Amino acid sequence: MQAGQRHEDFYDSLFAVWSNTPRSLVHLARCGVRAALGGMCHAGVAQLPLPPSLQRYVLLEPEGVLY
Repeated sequence: MQAGQRHEDFYDSLFAVWSNTPRSLVHLARCGVRAALGGMCHAGVAQLPLPPSLQRYVLLEPEGVLY
């Protein structure tokens, strides 16, 4: 299996980001949360009532797909 086949979702999302498509609502929400928390992002996310998967998303931990 080639790298492109194993990471097809990642590459598809990467090319979508580079095209003129609008950003997804989840990406815009993440940007808003990060902007509101400012320099306290890592400490602030831990205080939010979010499931661990959303905390990782807000903290920009890679999941294999760009939004």
